[in-house]
Amino acid sequence: MKQIISTLTAGLLSAVLLAGCTIFVDGDAVTSMDLVDEGGVTLSSVSDWTPGESRTFHLNELPEGCEVNVVSSDRELMTADYADNAITLTAVESGHAIVTVELSMNGSSLSKSYEIQITARHMQAGMTLIDSRAIQPENALESAFHPERENFGSATFASGYLELQAGNQATILFTGFDVTDGEPKPLETPVTVRSSENEVTFDGTYYLSEDRVILQCPKAGQYTLDLVLSCEGYADLPVQIQISVSEPSQSIALSAKGFDAYAPTVEVGSSIILDAETVSEDTVLTVTADNSIVTATVGEDKRITITAVEEGTGSVTIHASTPGYQDAQLTLQVHSVPELISMTILGDRLERNNVVHLAEGEIVELTVLNPSEGDLSHEIDDPAIVSAVQKSNKLELEGLAAGETTITLTCQRSGYSTNTKTLTIIVTEAEPEE
Repeated sequence: MKQIISTLTAGLLSAVLLAGCTIFVDGDAVTSMDLVDEGGVTLSSVSDWTPGESRTFHLNELPEGCEVNVVSSDRELMTADYADNAITLTAVESGHAIVTVELSMNGSSLSKSYEIQITARHMQAGMTLIDSRAIQPENALESAFHPERENFGSATFASGYLELQAGNQATILFTGFDVTDGEPKPLETPVTVRSSENEVTFDGTYYLSEDRVILQCPKAGQYTLDLVLSCEGYADLPVQIQISVSEPSQSIALSAKGFDAYAPTVEVGSSIILDAETVSEDTVLTVTADNSIVTATVGEDKRITITAVEEGTGSVTIHASTPGYQDAQLTLQVHSVPELISMTILGDRLERNNVVHLAEGEIVELTVLNPSEGDLSHEIDDPAIVSAVQKSNKLELEGLAAGETTITLTCQRSGYSTNTKTLTIIVTEAEPEE
Protein backbone atom coordinates (compact mmCIF):
# COMPACT_ATOMS: atom_id res chain seq x y z
CA MET A 1 0.00 0.00 0.00
CA LYS A 2 1.32 3.35 -1.00
CA GLN A 3 0.51 6.25 1.33
CA ILE A 4 1.03 9.82 0.40
CA ILE A 5 0.27 12.38 3.06
CA SER A 6 -0.18 16.05 2.27
CA THR A 7 -0.16 18.34 5.30
CA LEU A 8 -1.08 21.94 5.51
CA THR A 9 -1.51 24.10 8.60
CA ALA A 10 -3.57 27.22 8.31
CA GLY A 11 -5.35 29.49 10.81
CA LEU A 12 -8.22 31.80 10.36
CA LEU A 13 -10.94 31.24 13.00
CA SER A 14 -11.52 29.29 16.22
CA ALA A 15 -14.11 27.24 14.37
CA VAL A 16 -13.62 25.10 11.27
CA LEU A 17 -16.00 24.15 8.49
CA LEU A 18 -15.44 20.99 6.48
CA ALA A 19 -18.10 21.10 3.78
CA GLY A 20 -20.29 23.05 6.13
CA CYS A 21 -19.63 20.93 9.27
CA THR A 22 -17.65 22.14 12.29
CA ILE A 23 -14.88 20.05 13.83
CA PHE A 24 -14.16 22.10 16.95
CA VAL A 25 -16.56 24.53 18.59
CA ASP A 26 -15.70 25.79 22.10
CA GLY A 27 -13.46 22.73 22.57
CA ASP A 28 -16.11 20.18 21.63
CA ALA A 29 -14.99 17.67 18.96
CA VAL A 30 -17.10 17.16 15.85
CA THR A 31 -17.95 13.47 15.24
CA SER A 32 -18.75 13.58 11.53
CA MET A 33 -17.30 15.16 8.38
CA ASP A 34 -18.33 15.26 4.72
CA LEU A 35 -16.64 16.29 1.49
CA VAL A 36 -18.67 18.38 -0.95
CA ASP A 37 -17.32 19.20 -4.40
CA GLU A 38 -17.61 22.44 -6.35
CA GLY A 39 -20.94 21.35 -7.78
CA GLY A 40 -22.43 20.81 -4.34
CA VAL A 41 -22.34 16.99 -4.59
CA THR A 42 -21.34 15.13 -1.41
CA LEU A 43 -18.77 12.37 -1.80
CA SER A 44 -20.37 9.08 -0.77
CA SER A 45 -18.66 6.72 1.62
CA VAL A 46 -18.68 4.13 -1.18
CA SER A 47 -18.71 5.43 -4.78
CA ASP A 48 -17.98 4.38 -8.36
CA TRP A 49 -15.58 6.40 -10.52
CA THR A 50 -14.17 6.05 -14.01
CA PRO A 51 -10.51 6.47 -15.03
CA GLY A 52 -9.70 10.12 -15.61
CA GLU A 53 -12.51 11.37 -13.36
CA SER A 54 -11.37 14.16 -11.02
CA ARG A 55 -13.16 16.15 -8.25
CA THR A 56 -12.01 19.02 -6.03
CA PHE A 57 -13.24 19.69 -2.47
CA HIS A 58 -12.44 23.07 -0.89
CA LEU A 59 -11.71 23.38 2.87
CA ASN A 60 -12.30 26.94 4.00
CA GLU A 61 -11.86 28.63 7.41
CA LEU A 62 -9.50 26.12 9.05
CA PRO A 63 -8.47 27.16 12.56
CA GLU A 64 -4.87 27.99 13.33
CA GLY A 65 -2.89 24.86 14.11
CA CYS A 66 -5.26 22.46 12.32
CA GLU A 67 -3.46 19.85 10.25
CA VAL A 68 -5.00 18.12 7.21
CA ASN A 69 -3.73 14.74 6.09
CA VAL A 70 -5.00 13.06 2.87
CA VAL A 71 -3.99 9.46 2.21
CA SER A 72 -4.57 7.29 -0.93
CA SER A 73 -4.22 3.56 -0.51
CA ASP A 74 -2.75 3.23 -4.04
CA ARG A 75 -1.69 6.26 -6.04
CA GLU A 76 -1.33 4.14 -9.18
CA LEU A 77 -5.12 3.80 -9.02
CA MET A 78 -6.12 7.14 -7.47
CA THR A 79 -4.17 10.24 -6.47
CA ALA A 80 -5.21 12.28 -3.41
CA ASP A 81 -3.57 15.66 -2.81
CA TYR A 82 -4.14 18.64 -0.52
CA ALA A 83 -2.98 22.14 -1.38
CA ASP A 84 -4.32 25.68 -1.01
CA ASN A 85 -7.21 24.56 1.21
CA ALA A 86 -8.44 22.08 -1.42
CA ILE A 87 -8.47 18.29 -1.67
CA THR A 88 -8.19 16.93 -5.22
CA LEU A 89 -9.01 13.30 -6.00
CA THR A 90 -8.22 11.88 -9.45
CA ALA A 91 -8.92 8.34 -10.65
CA VAL A 92 -6.02 6.96 -12.69
CA GLU A 93 -7.00 3.46 -13.74
CA SER A 94 -9.35 0.64 -12.86
CA GLY A 95 -9.21 -0.85 -9.37
CA HIS A 96 -10.27 -0.37 -5.74
CA ALA A 97 -8.81 2.52 -3.72
CA ILE A 98 -9.45 3.93 -0.23
CA VAL A 99 -8.96 7.62 0.45
CA THR A 100 -8.68 8.77 4.09
CA VAL A 101 -8.98 12.39 5.20
CA GLU A 102 -7.73 13.24 8.72
CA LEU A 103 -8.03 16.52 10.62
CA SER A 104 -5.93 16.93 13.80
CA MET A 105 -5.52 19.73 16.32
CA ASN A 106 -4.22 19.97 19.90
CA GLY A 107 -3.84 16.20 20.18
CA SER A 108 -7.35 15.48 18.92
CA SER A 109 -8.14 14.12 15.45
CA LEU A 110 -11.07 13.36 13.20
CA SER A 111 -10.84 11.06 10.15
CA LYS A 112 -13.07 9.55 7.52
CA SER A 113 -12.36 6.97 4.84
CA TYR A 114 -13.96 6.76 1.39
CA GLU A 115 -14.07 3.57 -0.66
CA ILE A 116 -13.81 4.28 -4.38
CA GLN A 117 -14.30 1.62 -7.03
CA ILE A 118 -12.69 2.75 -10.30
CA THR A 119 -14.29 0.98 -13.23
CA ALA A 120 -13.46 1.82 -16.82
CA ARG A 121 -16.29 2.07 -19.28
CA HIS A 122 -16.16 -0.21 -22.30
CA MET A 123 -15.98 0.88 -25.91
CA GLN A 124 -16.22 -0.63 -29.34
CA ALA A 125 -13.99 0.37 -32.24
CA GLY A 126 -15.26 1.86 -35.45
CA MET A 127 -12.87 1.81 -38.41
CA THR A 128 -13.36 3.50 -41.78
CA LEU A 129 -11.18 3.48 -44.89
CA ILE A 130 -10.88 7.16 -45.83
CA ASP A 131 -8.09 7.12 -48.41
CA SER A 132 -6.06 4.83 -50.65
CA ARG A 133 -3.41 5.82 -53.15
CA ALA A 134 0.01 4.92 -54.49
CA ILE A 135 2.84 5.16 -51.95
CA GLN A 136 4.08 8.74 -51.86
CA PRO A 137 7.53 10.09 -50.92
CA GLU A 138 8.16 10.64 -47.22
CA ASN A 139 7.40 14.37 -47.41
CA ALA A 140 3.92 13.71 -48.82
CA LEU A 141 2.60 11.88 -45.73
CA GLU A 142 0.85 14.97 -44.38
CA SER A 143 -1.66 14.91 -47.21
CA ALA A 144 -2.37 11.27 -46.41
CA PHE A 145 -3.10 12.06 -42.74
CA HIS A 146 -5.55 14.71 -43.87
CA PRO A 147 -6.85 13.64 -47.29
CA GLU A 148 -8.70 16.29 -49.23
CA ARG A 149 -11.09 13.72 -50.65
CA GLU A 150 -11.82 10.04 -50.50
CA ASN A 151 -9.73 8.16 -53.02
CA PHE A 152 -10.12 4.44 -52.48
CA GLY A 153 -8.30 3.28 -55.59
CA SER A 154 -8.46 -0.51 -55.58
CA ALA A 155 -8.57 -0.88 -51.76
CA THR A 156 -11.54 -2.27 -49.81
CA PHE A 157 -12.06 -2.46 -46.06
CA ALA A 158 -14.72 -4.20 -43.98
CA SER A 159 -14.84 -5.62 -40.44
CA GLY A 160 -11.15 -5.04 -39.84
CA TYR A 161 -10.10 -6.76 -43.08
CA LEU A 162 -8.18 -4.66 -45.61
CA GLU A 163 -7.52 -5.61 -49.22
CA LEU A 164 -5.27 -3.51 -51.43
CA GLN A 165 -2.54 -3.81 -54.01
CA ALA A 166 1.19 -3.80 -53.44
CA GLY A 167 2.72 -0.37 -53.85
CA ASN A 168 -0.34 1.34 -52.34
CA GLN A 169 -1.06 2.91 -48.98
CA ALA A 170 -4.34 3.10 -47.07
CA THR A 171 -5.51 5.53 -44.38
CA ILE A 172 -7.92 4.16 -41.77
CA LEU A 173 -9.85 6.45 -39.39
CA PHE A 174 -10.78 5.14 -35.92
CA THR A 175 -13.87 6.12 -33.98
CA GLY A 176 -15.28 4.84 -30.68
CA PHE A 177 -18.67 3.71 -29.38
CA ASP A 178 -19.69 3.38 -25.74
CA VAL A 179 -20.98 -0.17 -25.18
CA THR A 180 -20.91 -0.14 -21.37
CA ASP A 181 -24.68 -0.55 -21.24
CA GLY A 182 -24.79 -2.85 -24.25
CA GLU A 183 -26.21 -0.28 -26.67
CA PRO A 184 -23.50 1.33 -28.85
CA LYS A 185 -23.41 5.11 -28.54
CA PRO A 186 -20.88 7.36 -30.30
CA LEU A 187 -18.22 8.68 -27.93
CA GLU A 188 -18.15 12.39 -27.30
CA THR A 189 -14.43 12.34 -26.58
CA PRO A 190 -11.76 11.61 -29.22
CA VAL A 191 -9.95 8.29 -29.43
CA THR A 192 -6.26 7.70 -30.02
CA VAL A 193 -4.51 4.70 -31.51
CA ARG A 194 -1.10 3.36 -30.57
CA SER A 195 1.05 0.34 -31.31
CA SER A 196 0.43 -2.83 -29.37
CA GLU A 197 3.16 -4.64 -27.54
CA ASN A 198 2.17 -7.78 -29.41
CA GLU A 199 4.32 -9.04 -32.23
CA VAL A 200 3.46 -7.35 -35.51
CA THR A 201 3.57 -9.47 -38.65
CA PHE A 202 3.09 -6.50 -40.95
CA ASP A 203 5.70 -6.39 -43.73
CA GLY A 204 5.57 -2.69 -44.44
CA THR A 205 5.54 0.76 -42.87
CA TYR A 206 2.77 2.25 -40.78
CA TYR A 207 2.28 5.71 -39.29
CA LEU A 208 0.04 6.60 -36.32
CA SER A 209 -1.47 10.03 -35.79
CA GLU A 210 -4.13 10.50 -33.10
CA ASP A 211 -7.21 8.73 -34.51
CA ARG A 212 -5.81 7.29 -37.73
CA VAL A 213 -3.19 4.96 -39.14
CA ILE A 214 -1.52 4.96 -42.55
CA LEU A 215 -0.39 1.59 -43.89
CA GLN A 216 2.18 1.41 -46.66
CA CYS A 217 2.35 -1.98 -48.35
CA PRO A 218 5.21 -2.46 -50.81
CA LYS A 219 4.97 -6.26 -51.09
CA ALA A 220 2.21 -8.77 -51.64
CA GLY A 221 1.33 -11.09 -48.75
CA GLN A 222 -1.01 -11.78 -45.80
CA TYR A 223 -0.33 -9.67 -42.70
CA THR A 224 -1.76 -8.59 -39.34
CA LEU A 225 -1.29 -5.34 -37.45
CA ASP A 226 -2.04 -5.17 -33.71
CA LEU A 227 -3.01 -1.78 -32.30
CA VAL A 228 -4.59 -0.40 -29.11
CA LEU A 229 -7.45 2.11 -29.07
CA SER A 230 -7.62 4.48 -26.07
CA CYS A 231 -10.12 7.00 -24.78
CA GLU A 232 -10.20 8.79 -21.43
CA GLY A 233 -12.52 7.00 -19.00
CA TYR A 234 -12.64 3.81 -21.08
CA ALA A 235 -10.75 0.56 -20.95
CA ASP A 236 -8.10 0.20 -23.65
CA LEU A 237 -9.35 -1.80 -26.59
CA PRO A 238 -7.07 -4.14 -28.59
CA VAL A 239 -7.64 -3.78 -32.33
CA GLN A 240 -6.29 -6.09 -35.02
CA ILE A 241 -6.32 -5.34 -38.74
CA GLN A 242 -6.04 -8.23 -41.17
CA ILE A 243 -4.24 -7.09 -44.32
CA SER A 244 -4.29 -8.89 -47.66
CA VAL A 245 -1.89 -7.31 -50.15
CA SER A 246 -2.12 -8.56 -53.72
CA GLU A 247 0.14 -7.88 -56.64
CA PRO A 248 -1.23 -5.13 -58.89
CA SER A 249 -2.78 -6.17 -62.15
CA GLN A 250 -1.24 -5.38 -65.50
CA SER A 251 -2.60 -5.13 -69.01
CA ILE A 252 -1.32 -5.75 -72.52
CA ALA A 253 -2.08 -2.99 -75.01
CA LEU A 254 -1.77 -3.78 -78.72
CA SER A 255 -1.52 -1.47 -81.70
CA ALA A 256 -1.03 -1.96 -85.45
CA LYS A 257 -1.15 0.09 -88.63
CA GLY A 258 -4.00 -0.37 -91.05
CA PHE A 259 -6.03 -3.05 -89.24
CA ASP A 260 -7.64 -4.02 -85.96
CA ALA A 261 -4.84 -5.34 -83.74
CA TYR A 262 -7.30 -7.27 -81.54
CA ALA A 263 -9.11 -9.06 -84.40
CA PRO A 264 -6.58 -9.21 -87.25
CA THR A 265 -7.06 -10.73 -90.69
CA VAL A 266 -4.01 -12.23 -92.36
CA GLU A 267 -3.64 -13.58 -95.88
CA VAL A 268 -2.29 -17.11 -96.19
CA GLY A 269 1.46 -16.95 -96.60
CA SER A 270 1.64 -13.40 -95.26
CA SER A 271 2.52 -11.94 -91.85
CA ILE A 272 1.42 -8.99 -89.74
CA ILE A 273 3.22 -7.23 -86.89
CA LEU A 274 1.61 -6.09 -83.62
CA ASP A 275 3.23 -3.60 -81.24
CA ALA A 276 2.72 -4.49 -77.56
CA GLU A 277 2.82 -1.98 -74.70
CA THR A 278 3.37 -3.30 -71.15
CA VAL A 279 3.72 -1.85 -67.64
CA SER A 280 7.49 -2.12 -67.47
CA GLU A 281 10.63 -2.67 -69.47
CA ASP A 282 11.13 -5.73 -67.27
CA THR A 283 7.98 -7.38 -68.66
CA VAL A 284 8.62 -10.70 -70.38
CA LEU A 285 6.21 -11.48 -73.24
CA THR A 286 5.62 -14.98 -74.54
CA VAL A 287 3.19 -16.13 -77.26
CA THR A 288 1.54 -19.40 -78.20
CA ALA A 289 -0.49 -20.03 -81.37
CA ASP A 290 -2.64 -22.57 -83.19
CA ASN A 291 0.19 -23.67 -85.44
CA SER A 292 -2.11 -25.43 -87.88
CA ILE A 293 -3.73 -22.09 -88.83
CA VAL A 294 -1.29 -19.39 -87.69
CA THR A 295 2.12 -19.14 -86.04
CA ALA A 296 3.37 -16.36 -83.74
CA THR A 297 6.73 -15.16 -82.45
CA VAL A 298 7.76 -12.24 -80.23
CA GLY A 299 10.94 -10.21 -80.64
CA GLU A 300 13.13 -8.48 -78.05
CA ASP A 301 11.40 -5.19 -78.93
CA LYS A 302 8.05 -6.72 -77.83
CA ARG A 303 6.81 -6.78 -81.45
CA ILE A 304 4.67 -9.81 -82.20
CA THR A 305 4.75 -11.37 -85.66
CA ILE A 306 1.76 -13.48 -86.73
CA THR A 307 1.94 -15.58 -89.91
CA ALA A 308 -1.03 -17.24 -91.60
CA VAL A 309 -0.40 -20.90 -92.52
CA GLU A 310 -3.71 -21.95 -94.01
CA GLU A 311 -7.26 -20.68 -94.32
CA GLY A 312 -9.36 -20.64 -91.14
CA THR A 313 -9.54 -18.97 -87.71
CA GLY A 314 -6.68 -19.57 -85.30
CA SER A 315 -5.92 -18.29 -81.81
CA VAL A 316 -2.85 -16.48 -80.54
CA THR A 317 -2.33 -16.11 -76.77
CA ILE A 318 -0.02 -13.42 -75.41
CA HIS A 319 1.28 -13.83 -71.84
CA ALA A 320 2.92 -10.98 -69.86
CA SER A 321 5.00 -11.55 -66.73
CA THR A 322 6.38 -8.59 -64.74
CA PRO A 323 8.06 -8.75 -61.30
CA GLY A 324 5.69 -7.37 -58.66
CA TYR A 325 2.58 -7.65 -60.86
CA GLN A 326 -0.03 -10.27 -61.53
CA ASP A 327 0.53 -12.09 -64.81
CA ALA A 328 -1.66 -10.94 -67.68
CA GLN A 329 -2.96 -12.92 -70.63
CA LEU A 330 -4.67 -11.88 -73.84
CA THR A 331 -6.04 -14.20 -76.54
CA LEU A 332 -6.67 -13.05 -80.12
CA GLN A 333 -8.80 -14.69 -82.79
CA VAL A 334 -6.83 -14.39 -86.03
CA HIS A 335 -8.67 -14.84 -89.31
CA SER A 336 -6.48 -16.50 -91.92
CA VAL A 337 -7.88 -15.84 -95.41
CA PRO A 338 -6.75 -16.81 -98.92
CA GLU A 339 -4.27 -14.50 -100.57
CA LEU A 340 -5.89 -11.32 -101.83
CA ILE A 341 -5.84 -11.24 -105.61
CA SER A 342 -3.89 -8.21 -106.70
CA MET A 343 -5.62 -5.56 -108.81
CA THR A 344 -3.86 -2.53 -110.27
CA ILE A 345 -5.74 0.10 -112.27
CA LEU A 346 -3.94 2.14 -114.94
CA GLY A 347 -5.14 4.97 -117.20
CA ASP A 348 -4.02 8.34 -118.53
CA ARG A 349 -6.99 10.08 -116.92
CA LEU A 350 -6.78 8.24 -113.59
CA GLU A 351 -5.85 10.67 -110.83
CA ARG A 352 -4.87 10.22 -107.20
CA ASN A 353 -7.39 8.53 -104.93
CA ASN A 354 -8.84 6.72 -108.02
CA VAL A 355 -10.62 9.79 -109.43
CA VAL A 356 -11.40 10.05 -113.16
CA HIS A 357 -12.47 13.33 -114.84
CA LEU A 358 -14.15 13.35 -118.27
CA ALA A 359 -16.59 15.47 -120.23
CA GLU A 360 -20.00 14.63 -121.63
CA GLY A 361 -19.54 12.45 -124.75
CA GLU A 362 -15.89 11.76 -123.94
CA ILE A 363 -14.57 8.16 -123.78
CA VAL A 364 -11.79 7.14 -121.39
CA GLU A 365 -10.14 3.70 -121.25
CA LEU A 366 -8.84 2.06 -118.07
CA THR A 367 -6.73 -1.08 -117.79
CA VAL A 368 -6.99 -3.45 -114.81
CA LEU A 369 -3.81 -5.48 -114.43
CA ASN A 370 -3.78 -9.14 -113.27
CA PRO A 371 -7.42 -10.26 -113.75
CA SER A 372 -7.99 -12.84 -116.44
CA GLU A 373 -11.19 -13.46 -118.39
CA GLY A 374 -14.16 -13.65 -116.05
CA ASP A 375 -12.28 -12.37 -112.98
CA LEU A 376 -13.40 -8.76 -113.30
CA SER A 377 -16.87 -7.24 -112.87
CA HIS A 378 -18.11 -3.71 -112.36
CA GLU A 379 -21.14 -1.89 -110.95
CA ILE A 380 -22.14 1.75 -111.63
CA ASP A 381 -23.90 3.66 -108.88
CA ASP A 382 -25.68 6.06 -111.33
CA PRO A 383 -25.74 4.78 -114.97
CA ALA A 384 -27.31 8.07 -116.12
CA ILE A 385 -24.01 9.91 -115.51
CA VAL A 386 -21.55 7.44 -117.00
CA SER A 387 -21.62 4.17 -118.96
CA ALA A 388 -19.00 1.44 -118.88
CA VAL A 389 -18.15 -1.24 -121.43
CA GLN A 390 -15.92 -4.03 -120.17
CA LYS A 391 -13.69 -5.88 -122.65
CA SER A 392 -11.62 -8.49 -120.80
CA ASN A 393 -9.48 -6.43 -118.46
CA LYS A 394 -10.26 -3.16 -120.28
CA LEU A 395 -12.98 -0.75 -119.18
CA GLU A 396 -14.28 2.00 -121.47
CA LEU A 397 -16.02 4.85 -119.70
CA GLU A 398 -18.24 7.38 -121.54
CA GLY A 399 -19.57 10.54 -119.96
CA LEU A 400 -23.34 10.81 -120.41
CA ALA A 401 -24.39 13.74 -118.24
CA ALA A 402 -22.71 16.19 -115.90
CA GLY A 403 -22.47 14.89 -112.36
CA GLU A 404 -20.57 12.59 -110.03
CA THR A 405 -20.95 8.87 -109.43
CA THR A 406 -18.92 5.81 -108.44
CA ILE A 407 -17.94 2.56 -110.13
CA THR A 408 -17.04 -0.47 -108.01
CA LEU A 409 -14.59 -2.94 -109.57
CA THR A 410 -14.61 -6.47 -108.16
CA CYS A 411 -11.93 -9.04 -108.90
CA GLN A 412 -12.66 -12.67 -107.98
CA ARG A 413 -10.63 -15.82 -108.56
CA SER A 414 -10.81 -19.30 -107.09
CA GLY A 415 -8.32 -19.82 -104.28
CA TYR A 416 -7.95 -16.10 -103.59
CA SER A 417 -9.73 -13.51 -101.51
CA THR A 418 -11.95 -11.10 -103.42
CA ASN A 419 -10.51 -7.66 -104.05
CA THR A 420 -12.62 -4.55 -104.62
CA LYS A 421 -11.77 -0.99 -105.52
CA THR A 422 -13.97 2.04 -106.00
CA LEU A 423 -13.53 4.72 -108.66
CA THR A 424 -15.01 8.20 -108.42
CA ILE A 425 -16.22 9.45 -111.83
CA ILE A 426 -16.73 13.20 -112.33
CA VAL A 427 -18.43 14.21 -115.61
CA THR A 428 -18.41 17.86 -116.68
CA GLU A 429 -20.58 19.55 -119.31
CA ALA A 430 -19.23 19.44 -122.87
CA GLU A 431 -17.83 22.67 -124.16
CA PRO A 432 -20.15 24.29 -126.75
CA GLU A 433 -19.01 24.14 -130.38
CA GLU A 434 -17.89 27.44 -131.90
